[in-house]
Amino acid sequence: MNRTPTQQEPDAREELARLLPGPSERDLPSGRHQRLKEFVMSQIDQETRATERAPRRSPKRRPVLLATALAAATAVAAGAVAVGSGGGKAGPPAPSGAPTPALDGTRVLLAAATTAANRPDGSGAYWHVRATDKTEVRGKSFTQSYETWLDKSGTYWRGVAKKPGTSGALNHWRQGGYAFSDEDVVSVARLRALPTQPKALAAWAAALNKIRSGDASPDDPTVRNDFSAYTAVVLIDLLAEAPAPPKVRSAAYRALATMDRVRFLGPAKDPRGRTGQAFRIAGSSYIVDTRTSLVLSVTTAPVNKQTAKTRTKTKVLVDVGWTDTRPHVPAS
Repeated sequence: MNRTPTQQEPDAREELARLLPGPSERDLPSGRHQRLKEFVMSQIDQETRATERAPRRSPKRRPVLLATALAAATAVAAGAVAVGSGGGKAGPPAPSGAPTPALDGTRVLLAAATTAANRPDGSGAYWHVRATDKTEVRGKSFTQSYETWLDKSGTYWRGVAKKPGTSGALNHWRQGGYAFSDEDVVSVARLRALPTQPKALAAWAAALNKIRSGDASPDDPTVRNDFSAYTAVVLIDLLAEAPAPPKVRSAAYRALATMDRVRFLGPAKDPRGRTGQAFRIAGSSYIVDTRTSLVLSVTTAPVNKQTAKTRTKTKVLVDVGWTDTRPHVPAS
C-alpha cells in the first residue's frame, strides 16, 4: 500500500528551496549555510525516527527529499563553502570552473554514520581493545603494545605485551564501566542505552563534559570554544574505544558532522599503513576508516612548556570489539 503524502513534505520542499542559492547567487551566505545544515540534520533525525517506528514500511517520497537535501548541502559545501568540520566555518569561494572537491567533512562523517548503523553489533563476554602506543620525545621513539578487556559488570583488565627479557603483565580492577577519563566512568549498560538521535547524544556528551569541566561554564565566551571542542572529544572517544551499539555510533558521527570544532584534514594513513580520513579535534588528530566506521588511530602532540619540546603520542587501534577470549598476557 502506498503511503499517503503528508503536509510536511511540501513544507519541507519549500524550506529547502528557500535555503538554497538562487540562480543569480554565486556564493551562499554563511548564515544560510548554517540554516541549511540544520535543516538537513533535522530531516535526517525525522527519517531515523520514522524508520525506528515502522521498520517494515517502505516510504518512497521522504527519502527522495532527504537525498535531494543532502546532495544540495554537499554541492553548496563543495562549491561555495569550504567545510572544515562537516559544517564548520566559511572559506573562500571555489574558483569559477574549478573541479568539485572529491571529499568534505560532512560527506565523510555521514558516510561513516551510514556504515556504523549497518555494522553488526557483535557479541561476547568482554569488550576487547588491542592497541599500540608509540611515543616520540626529542627524536627518540618508545612503543608499547597492550590489550584491554571490559566485562559487562565493569571489571577491567589490562595486559602489557611481552618484550625480550620480560614476561609481560596482566592486571585487573573493578572500574565500573568505560572510562572517558579518571572521573568520567560510564557503565556498559548505560552506554548500550545512550540516545540514538544526534542532538540528544550531543546533549549527553555536553553534560558529561560539563561535569568534567567543573565550574567552567560553557556560557562563558572565554571557555565556550574549548567546551565545544571537548564535547566533540567525548563523542570521538565513544567511537574509538567504547562498547556503544551501532545506532549510537551512527548518531555520534551525525552529531560530529554538525560541529564547527571538528576540522577535516583529508585522506591519511595510520602508522600501520591503513588508509582513512583524518580529523582534528582539540589538538588531537583522528583517522577514521569510513568503510568500517572504526577509528584507526589517535595522535596527540602536547607541548612541554618547560623544555619547549614536542612530545608526540600515537595510539593505533588494531582490533576493537566483543570477544569470548578470556583476558591474558598479550604476545609480543
